Amino acid sequence: MLRSSAPLSEVIPAGSDRANSAAVRSCIICAGRFLSEPMKSFLIFSLTLLGNLEGATLTLLTKTHADPDSFAGNSAGNVDSPKGSATGATFSADGLRVVVGDFKATAHYFEADANFALTRRFRARHENGPFTGVNGEVGPAMFSPEGDFFATGINAKGAKVWSVAAGLADADGILETNQFSQHLTPTQTCDGANWSPDGQWFAAGAYLVLKVYSRPTFTEVASFTHPGTSTWEVNSVDFANDPVTGELLMLSGSGSGTSGTVLLHRLRGGVWSEVYRWSDFTNTPPAGSTRLGGIGGSVKSVRFSPDGKLWGIGCRSSVSRIYRTDTGAQIANLPSTGNTAWLAGDDEDANAAVEAIEWSSCGRYFFHGGLIDGALRVWRRGDWSLAGWVQTQSTLGPLGGRSDEGLRAIEFLDVREDKVLIAGDEGTAQIARFDAPVLDLPYQQSSSPPYLAVMEAEAAHGRVAQGLHGPTTTFTNNSVTRNVRSVIDGIRNWGNVAEPAASGSMAVQALPDNGDQSGTNPQTNDPRVDSPKLDFRIQFTRTGTHYVWVRGFATTTGNNSCHVGLDHGANNIAGTPGLDLNFATLNQWTWSSVNATSVRRTVNITSTGLHTLHLWMREAGLKVDQVLVTTDASYIPANSGLATSPRADLGVLQPRLVAEWSLPTGSGHADFTYQRGTANAGSFFLLEYSADLKTWSLAHGSRPVSIVSAGPGTESVTLRWDIPASLAGTPKMFVRVREEWLGGP
Repeated sequence: MLRSSAPLSEVIPAGSDRANSAAVRSCIICAGRFLSEPMKSFLIFSLTLLGNLEGATLTLLTKTHADPDSFAGNSAGNVDSPKGSATGATFSADGLRVVVGDFKATAHYFEADANFALTRRFRARHENGPFTGVNGEVGPAMFSPEGDFFATGINAKGAKVWSVAAGLADADGILETNQFSQHLTPTQTCDGANWSPDGQWFAAGAYLVLKVYSRPTFTEVASFTHPGTSTWEVNSVDFANDPVTGELLMLSGSGSGTSGTVLLHRLRGGVWSEVYRWSDFTNTPPAGSTRLGGIGGSVKSVRFSPDGKLWGIGCRSSVSRIYRTDTGAQIANLPSTGNTAWLAGDDEDANAAVEAIEWSSCGRYFFHGGLIDGALRVWRRGDWSLAGWVQTQSTLGPLGGRSDEGLRAIEFLDVREDKVLIAGDEGTAQIARFDAPVLDLPYQQSSSPPYLAVMEAEAAHGRVAQGLHGPTTTFTNNSVTRNVRSVIDGIRNWGNVAEPAASGSMAVQALPDNGDQSGTNPQTNDPRVDSPKLDFRIQFTRTGTHYVWVRGFATTTGNNSCHVGLDHGANNIAGTPGLDLNFATLNQWTWSSVNATSVRRTVNITSTGLHTLHLWMREAGLKVDQVLVTTDASYIPANSGLATSPRADLGVLQPRLVAEWSLPTGSGHADFTYQRGTANAGSFFLLEYSADLKTWSLAHGSRPVSIVSAGPGTESVTLRWDIPASLAGTPKMFVRVREEWLGGP
């Protein structure tokens, strides 16, 4: 779920570095161990620090070629002739097995050891070659919930279901094209497929027709046709349970070029029916369904949030979008800019797309894979601001010895507990551990004049390092010339510095202090070139014009400015562009609220409640102590540190331990209950597992990781476990429930 490089190691300072770091803990930890004999190991390297994301960490556990044989004897550094590309990829439910598709119609089954080194045990050939273009691309490669089967799909050859047991028992470790368990729509293209979380249903695309099958017989029970040309494709399918009714929901996305469709279906009374559609076509939906609007690009990926309240898409219009499940209303637009020209061996889409999206298991962060740049973006739920980013595809990176920035796309993401599986055109599958922080409550604007909200710069809610600004080189590939910045130079960030004259004797500085004045356009939605930023979440009590003040320290006219803005982290619905703010007085701490021509810097608050104020670097070297907003145009802060505003009381509890249960050895399941307390729907309950729990399930949906509170009351969860007798008496066998603030809708 990743930027200086060294031989066989990659330390990637992506994301952010929050000063007031809260206690970090995994969204959910659930790990175990496979004890089978390895057939052949292809661990490339394992390293410790991947990067920081707003106080969270992303740690690379392993990285391996999706098709190890294709890289044997090949010069991986030759970017013009890679021998493989990783496409569809998923975890098994226990997170200990991985299946990865390639561009040669083959899916590779891996098992992970205790250190998450991947060992390939067998492969399944969907079809024999030769292949041209993307005809051999394995689109979906999806484990069934129980992990006994996985499904694959390719162009013009339908979907196949493979038995894991048959693959493990095969003498040569290869399931040939006729050794499948099921072959569905064998003459149709299947680019998207998935299993329902209860394992009772399997859905697969057949060009633009989404077919639903009941298990275990794989009897077709429903089919739904997406609008468009008959050779277009259903690209992605996902399932979730309705957070209100518990009914099973199914989401699917399709399209081509600049036209796309998303359909939402519901299972009620044993019958699947369409609820609503987002579509660029003006066709009339079925009776009982509602057409809500256009998408603006072929939908490449769809994913429900873990709580089922939201769903996201990645599409060819270079954006991801977030929608409410209940109404279909769009609540966030997450654009990307970056490289859009493909390299040889890539998925050769004419239009660059956000191919891969996924949610963190706790539901507080949304991942998307960017364009053809290998930059995994991480967005914070609630204000939908960029919380961090990591470089995952680096033109074969350390495998080929190149240090160019990534020019290959992330094709697929999957999340299991705290593990993130990343597959892309670099040809590798990577597993990283994502550890999310507790999200601090927002600052509270005062309810009386001058209606102040005062924030310490080092206590920002988010801190994102951005921009490479290293030396530029040029190379040509596929008749396209690219200017490439080195990934090992010049990451810029707001770093903590000790300052006796600052409030609390601490400030932040735009680093490195190297005279860089390139931050004139701070937010282009390409984190490799944008300016580093600080995010301050504020609970506003007043609407209208608010004046922004910053207390800063500059030494020259070359480091005396920054940018401010509102709700612009994701170019959201009411975003305000960056506004430069200038410090005319040098070599002393001073407050400023104007630019170089004395124009006041303001933001317009259109509604009370939560908004996010941003501070971007404009010139390296500037130091910042505090930031404030006020409705009073005549207010002038005293030239000293001010008292920081309190945190907002949103009617939610501070992070707390709700319950803890010990589990016995052996296999079993049981219902556990706990009291929700006084929390409102803005909080959620986080379940933490001991590291030795092998299998588990909850009664709350496809990715049972968090339970959103509906208010006071009793909550019940069903847990399943398998604990070896050898672990009897150890203190590790526990399940804890913690309550935290979710941070948004």
